[in-house]
Amino acid sequence: MPDIHRPRLHSNAGGAITCEHSSLQNFSEPEMATPWSTVQFSTVSEKFVLPEHQRPTVKHDEYRDLDIPVIDLAPYFEGQRAALQTIIAQVKDSCSNWKFFHVVNHGVDEARLSRIEHQPQQFFKLDSYNEYTSKMQELSELFFHIIITGLGVDSTHFERITKNAGGLFRWNYYPPCPEPHKTIGLKPHTDFNLLTILHTSNVGGLQIWLEGKWSGIRPRCQSSLKLQHETIKCSWVQITVTIHGGLLTNARCEGPLHRAVVNATVPRISHSRTSTCHVPTTVIVAHPALVNENNPSKYIPFTFDAYMKAKQMQLFNTLELFTRKDS
Repeated sequence: MPDIHRPRLHSNAGGAITCEHSSLQNFSEPEMATPWSTVQFSTVSEKFVLPEHQRPTVKHDEYRDLDIPVIDLAPYFEGQRAALQTIIAQVKDSCSNWKFFHVVNHGVDEARLSRIEHQPQQFFKLDSYNEYTSKMQELSELFFHIIITGLGVDSTHFERITKNAGGLFRWNYYPPCPEPHKTIGLKPHTDFNLLTILHTSNVGGLQIWLEGKWSGIRPRCQSSLKLQHETIKCSWVQITVTIHGGLLTNARCEGPLHRAVVNATVPRISHSRTSTCHVPTTVIVAHPALVNENNPSKYIPFTFDAYMKAKQMQLFNTLELFTRKDS
């Protein structure tokens, strides 16, 4: 089992607090962040104020009525024969057209998700921690299999990277902001690593860049879902294929550009489990079957270690540094 480090706290724009726990080794310990959630402000600190052209114009509780795909895993877990092929087709379509989808009936029970959401400060003392991380690992591996199968290529190329992939668990805490129109909780970016599973609270704030504009994603963590004429209560997670997934699939499956906005009245907590390359020296390169004359390689191959060093120079949208100029 990988070495376990202390959780790491970082201060984001707007005073957001990020708590990380990683199963990767050899990460240095940053300084602890100032506990902004215990301090009251009437204005935003100047260091967090964005230029007017960068300020969000879509509020945290403004949503578009998007028909975001919903992947229901219940038939798969119930052992229905055709379920996996149906799910593979749905995920393939979602990765191509949305780069983002909801998952319901995923096997992580609502009570455990609720404890993880509401007790972040006690998280690493919870008895459910090992069970939760195990469930997240199982869910990640299932969607690796689904996505790779949907591409219609041999899985060996991916297995050297996805097999026993390490994980990074992250909390983002966004306290109320006195001037949310002047700043942002998390700047626009695409995630790194392989796959991100995100669970959010019932407070809006997540937005994705879709069809040329920012779109708020309506919280659906405890929504009613109509299935076969029966309304059930269910917890939701969102899944995105992230940067290394884009390189491995030659941009067939790429993560969405997204951001987090803040509000003036209530705090918001999200937590994510990101799967990462287990071996820092492994070369990340597109599957050869996905590269041809009509679809040339869009990225320069790199190692996870090289990518993390580049990220220190360019925190957001680091993959731009590895994009082929002639693609």
